[in-house]
Amino acid sequence: MAAASQTTGPKPLSSTSRYRREYSIWVGMHQRCRNKKAREYKYYGKRGIRVCRRWSGKNGFKHFIADVGPQPFPRASVHRTDNNGNYTPSNVVWADAKTQARHMRSNRVLVYNGRKMILIEWAEEFGIKPGTLGARLAKGWPLEKALETPVGPSRGGGRRRRQP
Repeated sequence: MAAASQTTGPKPLSSTSRYRREYSIWVGMHQRCRNKKAREYKYYGKRGIRVCRRWSGKNGFKHFIADVGPQPFPRASVHRTDNNGNYTPSNVVWADAKTQARHMRSNRVLVYNGRKMILIEWAEEFGIKPGTLGARLAKGWPLEKALETPVGPSRGGGRRRRQP
């Protein structure tokens, strides 16, 4: 058996191997903004969303990690606090799926008593299922009535299970 060399041993982890998930997220961010063939380009690059210079180029990933830190929990994703803003240190934080979903452009924003929130937030505040509130509005109910009318007992209109 050959003697082990004293110079061999574990190699130091590079930033890309230590931060595999973060690196994948960083690459995805660039793909969405730059690659016209990327599936999500139309929602980012085509809209003018860009990645800042600091996070691009040779040391871009190292700067990204220095600015936002490592992924704080599994499945955390980069979130732009201003949905129309660029990927910059002042506009990006780590967020969970719930936060991401509540900041989509497709959310229905409702104004009630001078306050502006998305449909799901109003439903939570009034103790109504979001589907119920959405259905009421789709039927033409005024927002005030849709929010303030108590939900009655279920009439069993949902799907029924087959009897065996």
